[in-house]
Amino acid sequence: MKTPTTPSFSPTSLLDFLENLPPENSNGSESPGTKPKSSDTKLKSGPARSGRSASKAPPSRTKSETPDSKPEAVNYTLLSVGTNPAQTGNTTATAETACETPEKDSSTTGTAAKPSDAAVNSVSGSIEATSPTTEITSPKTERSVSQNGLSDTKPGPSEAKLGFSDSKPMSVGELSIYIKKLLESNYLLSGVWVQGEISNLVQAASGHAYFTLKDSKGVIKAVLWAGNRRKVRVNFSNGSQVVVLGSISVYEPRGEYQLVVSEMKLAGLGALYEAFEKLKAKLMAEGLFDESRKIQIPFLPKGIGVVTSSTGAVIKDIFRVTRRRFPNIPIFLAPVKVQGDGSAKEIAAAIKFLDSDPRVDVIIVARGGGSLEDLWAFNEEITVRAIAACVKPIVSAVGHETDFTIADFVADKRAPTPSAAAEMVVPVKEELLKGILLNKTRLQRALRNKIMFAWERLKKAVSCRFLRNPSLFFSERKLKLANITRDLEVAFTQRLRTERHRIDLLSARLVSLNPTTILERGYIMVRDENNSVISSVNQLHEGSTVRLNLMDGTAEASITKVQATKN
Repeated sequence: MKTPTTPSFSPTSLLDFLENLPPENSNGSESPGTKPKSSDTKLKSGPARSGRSASKAPPSRTKSETPDSKPEAVNYTLLSVGTNPAQTGNTTATAETACETPEKDSSTTGTAAKPSDAAVNSVSGSIEATSPTTEITSPKTERSVSQNGLSDTKPGPSEAKLGFSDSKPMSVGELSIYIKKLLESNYLLSGVWVQGEISNLVQAASGHAYFTLKDSKGVIKAVLWAGNRRKVRVNFSNGSQVVVLGSISVYEPRGEYQLVVSEMKLAGLGALYEAFEKLKAKLMAEGLFDESRKIQIPFLPKGIGVVTSSTGAVIKDIFRVTRRRFPNIPIFLAPVKVQGDGSAKEIAAAIKFLDSDPRVDVIIVARGGGSLEDLWAFNEEITVRAIAACVKPIVSAVGHETDFTIADFVADKRAPTPSAAAEMVVPVKEELLKGILLNKTRLQRALRNKIMFAWERLKKAVSCRFLRNPSLFFSERKLKLANITRDLEVAFTQRLRTERHRIDLLSARLVSLNPTTILERGYIMVRDENNSVISSVNQLHEGSTVRLNLMDGTAEASITKVQATKN
């Protein structure tokens, strides 16, 4: 964001300016009804807001950063970024000597790193474009007043034009229009940056936003039209500290002046949060936060690289935890500034240097807790992309558990504290030795049991009679086969006898139900002319012809008499 060159006001200074503004018309003559001033009136904008100081008071140390009891002397390899890793093997120091001096580097006293000095300064209260001192001289006009309070002279051309006359006063609407033209024609108020706090925010259904800008000494109403609202990329609400660009106008129906906003930026830390969210969204769109990119941390690294300050409490915590868990694991420290100008470049260079060192299997990027500005070096794009490009797994241990940076999202693992990062990458040597001993005992016991089981099987095999006399095995199998054959023959014969008997019964039943068998016993089957069987005399009448079915043929007969049998 470029630093605005238009005048800068706070709500208080803007109110002072409007109150002292002389009502003058376009041609520079004094408006009627105002007393001439004996001297020129100088109007200045409110005091220019100073930018962020080049240096700030060191933040209070956290508990983990306060020098405590003297740690045990442990050797580590101090690397010089930019040299050949093979040439730094003999450069050693001790955590005891390295941590004697209180932390004086940028982690506690340096200037807070910012995403872009020009960008943040222009938004976070450093809008330093002082309003040019404008001298407005009230022109002297001669008007004599009679005893009745009316002017003895005729109004000038401009006065008559505005409606000033002895017989015709200005209407309220005309006065409002005059004030509106007066304010909108002032170049100081046509494009002014104002910083303040949003209150009484009303989001209209049409998309317009109505709110009030205030500070400790004054308030001013403001409006953000829907067309400009779509161009504003920041989210704001009641209580937001913002810097707005707008022009002063008058709402004629109410006679109220207001600030018509065209641009809006978050002020102070809001700019940092805005830059944070923009970079986060950009990197997320590139897929740098995907879990598929994460690299698994090795179970037992052959060397650990640490990127942090060489004199802070962070490196002491990492050394203490590492030596407690695995005393003889090598640690390679790449000392950097973790806060202040140039810190992001140093961190990125240290990550690349350790990534090329074959003695390092995992890298810890660490820093103590602090504000968003203190941790900003780990939100810089150069740092984040260096972490993303690293082929070795990186653990981010920046700040406390509640602190989050973009480096945490890109890193392969995030640790809530530097001590937790050391615990994450270094296993406990004693536990490993106990595990090895336990596995050794289990393996010995399992092997002994397996040998005993095999020995029992061997003893059983030696006592087996078939192994001593193999022919006995075949003779028994032959006898068993003969028995199975005999049983199969008996079962087949029995089944065949049963099926034959069942067939005989069905044949006898079929014969008994055959009509021919009945005819053989002297019975006759009578059918009518339609070949239907006659079973009752009611189906016959005298003179009808019937067909008689006998055992060996058929015959036709004529019915001469029909007589029913009485029951």
